[in-house]
Amino acid sequence: MKAYKRDGVDINPLVLIQLPDRKGSSEDRLRERVERILKDEHGITTEKGNNKLAVWLSGEHINKEDVERNDNSVEVLIFKQTPALGWDCPRAQILVLFREWHSQVFSIQTVGRIMRMPEPDKGYYENDPLNYAYVCTNLNDIDIQEDIARKYITIYTSRRKKQYQSISLTSYHTVRHREKTRLSPEFTDIFLKTAEDLGLAKKINKKEEHTSQTLISDWHTENINLAGAGMVKEATTQYAVGNIDLQRYFDFFVRRSLRHFYPEDRTVGRVKTTIYKFLSTN
Repeated sequence: MKAYKRDGVDINPLVLIQLPDRKGSSEDRLRERVERILKDEHGITTEKGNNKLAVWLSGEHINKEDVERNDNSVEVLIFKQTPALGWDCPRAQILVLFREWHSQVFSIQTVGRIMRMPEPDKGYYENDPLNYAYVCTNLNDIDIQEDIARKYITIYTSRRKKQYQSISLTSYHTVRHREKTRLSPEFTDIFLKTAEDLGLAKKINKKEEHTSQTLISDWHTENINLAGAGMVKEATTQYAVGNIDLQRYFDFFVRRSLRHFYPEDRTVGRVKTTIYKFLSTN
């Protein structure tokens, strides 16, 4: 913003924060944490009179009106899925992405949101940093994927002829079996008994160790289409993982292990509680 003001340009750059799709309560806590940091450390909220934060989520639109205008007061937009096709906000210049519980693939459509020039008729700016888009993420690598639907899908609409009479169909349903998507309470006893039989406690090193994580750091490219997995290895750094991030990684590990069979929050919680119980008694 200061760079634009120094150049006498009336543009309020926009930060896009893409939250992971909701798979459980951990994503809700992440959003709460992001909004708390924006409010406490930067004075950015959705509150009337502030209006610096906008939210574009399913069933929740806050301060989204005229957010595309270059001089709009909104400084940060929180969303999950890529904004609607055709949505254009040239002042969007920074994209914040969080690590998800599954492998992350960059969408050209998503990255393209921050690659437009806010004043295309004037071309590039003399102040070079204004000519770049920026991605802030805790990923350790990236993979670029073209949007699969582009130029490949054609939609045809068919309608039922009026000459046909209405059709009545019998509805059938099966009784819901919760045990098919949820671990039973017996899981804890079975796990602890199996762990004892296998001598699992003797195979685990529980000594406290510092955990580090590799992150992309100060990497840039002139052509996003040439970027791909493995191309940022020389632009990475190590940082110590704190308790909050360590808890999130553990949550992701449990959820990823259960995703094909028991994906519900209640089951994830049961597995975590079981592991805690095992570690506290061994």
